[in-house]
Amino acid sequence: MLVLLQQPPEHQSMNTDQRGLPVFWNRSLLARLISSFLLLSLVMTGVAGVVAFFQATDTLEQSVIERLRVAALARQDELDAWVSTQANDVTFVARWEEVLQSTRTLMTAEPTSLEYQVAYTRLAETLREVVVRRPDFDELFILKNDGVVTVSSRRASEGQDLHTSRYYIAGQTQTFIQNVYPDPHTSQPTMTIATPLLDPLGRRMGVLAVHLNLERMDRIILDRAGLGETGEMYLVDKTGLFVSGRRFGQQNFTLPMHSEGIDRALAGESSTGRYLNYRGVPVIGAYQYLDRFELALLVEMEQREAFAPTNQLALHITLAGIVAASILAIGVYLLARQIARPILQLTDAARRVAAGNLNVTAPVVTRDEIGVLAQVFNQMTTQLRGLYERMEQQVAARTAELTHTNEQLTSEIAERRRIEEQLRHAKEDAEAANRAKSTFLANMSHELRTPLSAIIGFAQLMQRDSSLTPDQREFLGIINRSGQHLRDLINDVLEMSKIEAGRMTLNESPFDLRPVLNDVEKMFLIRTQEKGLQLVVDCAPDVPTSLYSDERKLRQVLINLLSNAVKFTQEGGITLRVRRQEPGSRSQDDGVIEPSLPNPGLQSLVFEVADTGPGIAPDELPTLFQAFAQTRTGQQAQEGTGLGLAISRRFVQLMGGNITVQSEVGRGSVFTFNITVPAAEPAEAAQEAAPPQGA
Repeated sequence: MLVLLQQPPEHQSMNTDQRGLPVFWNRSLLARLISSFLLLSLVMTGVAGVVAFFQATDTLEQSVIERLRVAALARQDELDAWVSTQANDVTFVARWEEVLQSTRTLMTAEPTSLEYQVAYTRLAETLREVVVRRPDFDELFILKNDGVVTVSSRRASEGQDLHTSRYYIAGQTQTFIQNVYPDPHTSQPTMTIATPLLDPLGRRMGVLAVHLNLERMDRIILDRAGLGETGEMYLVDKTGLFVSGRRFGQQNFTLPMHSEGIDRALAGESSTGRYLNYRGVPVIGAYQYLDRFELALLVEMEQREAFAPTNQLALHITLAGIVAASILAIGVYLLARQIARPILQLTDAARRVAAGNLNVTAPVVTRDEIGVLAQVFNQMTTQLRGLYERMEQQVAARTAELTHTNEQLTSEIAERRRIEEQLRHAKEDAEAANRAKSTFLANMSHELRTPLSAIIGFAQLMQRDSSLTPDQREFLGIINRSGQHLRDLINDVLEMSKIEAGRMTLNESPFDLRPVLNDVEKMFLIRTQEKGLQLVVDCAPDVPTSLYSDERKLRQVLINLLSNAVKFTQEGGITLRVRRQEPGSRSQDDGVIEPSLPNPGLQSLVFEVADTGPGIAPDELPTLFQAFAQTRTGQQAQEGTGLGLAISRRFVQLMGGNITVQSEVGRGSVFTFNITVPAAEPAEAAQEAAPPQGA
């Protein structure tokens, strides 16, 4: 508890930095209370404001859409009424007796006659007078049955051949209204009404047609009543062109316009929604397709104007939320001060205790949880004071105990150094004795092998004498064999001394494996034939013949193993097998998994020497490869020193392998060893095996 209270200030600052919080947040409870309540109030106010904003937006959007829909319906009704009125007026003019009479004269009289001229003049004045009285008529003209304009309120149009025009073809049989289209001569938007001129007998004399003045249509469409400052209404034909000569002008009439509302209206849909208008401005629009006029009517208002009230509402909600949060913050501050005052007093007492003054007590000013906390703190301070006094006593006792223990450790360290010094001297003496033993064995082996070689040599020379008796020849054979046995003993002892001294190394060179196996086979062939044994040397075809290793040590291991096999086998046979083993494969005989070779050029070769001898007892297998260890069978034979297998195992280990044995009493033994060798080039092995020139 004391450790927790005495946490250094720099640790507190570091913890604050790791959490990414302001320093005052961790050091002021009052700040945390006010900030928490203020944040909560802002969140609640924000949620309420967002909900109110979206609800108001939806309501206002529906109101604007309804206003736009009503305006569109009203303009549609006005357009229908205006066009119907113009069609009725054209039909009325076509039934005037004066117009019919003058038209009949023009159709029957010669153009050069006075009667034709009078009728033409009277009819032209009548058409011009009608156009003046009817401002919605832009041009009133009469076409003959061949489609040529005979009389027009505009003299410049007379003589035009309009027999291919749509309104002329349809106006020959009925009153026809051709909706807005671009005039082929002026490229202006035009609407034409045509009706047939009939004589009293009902025969067609021609066609009366009128080009309407679209300014009235513009006034109907461009009326912004109820559409606000940014609201607009416009007509678009099936090609996406605006139908309004006054507002958009001739230049814009030839530019097709596209927007989501225009495209849907021209597709025959009638609906409302938010989208970007033809200028790319976000709007709320109502659109519908007018089948009678083959036009799309669109009424739109920019979203910024439509949603302006909701933006003001959001601003008012935000201001109200800020005011409410400020009032709440003041109230929370006053309440938090009442809550935090006893906590601050308790904190001050805790700081003084942390500074080492254990006689401080916290004032208990309330009976609530904070008052209970102050009482518990005072109890804890009292217990801590008693614990501190007891700890001082225990520390003093522990210090005395550690001092005594330190003295003992110092004495033990000195004794240990003395023993280590003695061990070092003993090690040096042992190494000197080992070197002396190696020197002695080397000298003795030289001194013994010199006369021994002479004895063996003279014995072999004497055996060639034909005058020897059988007994003498047998005695010489005993001398020869005993000398060779003694020489083998000396060589084994010398090899073992080199192994113990750590001076045994590999003399690697390229050689051919096949001649080595042949030499070993020839070496033991006579001995096995004398004992009636069968000797088999089996080398797998995939075994590489050219190797790079210590040929002498490999030959010595094979000789040692085959010598033991021949020595102890009385019947049956001996088999030497050589095979190549893949890295990571499991040997069927010894159960050993070959390790993965570090170099792809390395190869693992397995050698097995199997015999049908008496076998080895299981209790003798653990000590079989120890120096000077012999089995009971070897002891009974009274041959050997017990060093052959120990030397063979060391040679195999030097060549990167291991040797194992499996044996069953009465059935024989199998000695298996493997070596890791790099394959040599055949040329290198042949060069190494070839005798030197001049030998």
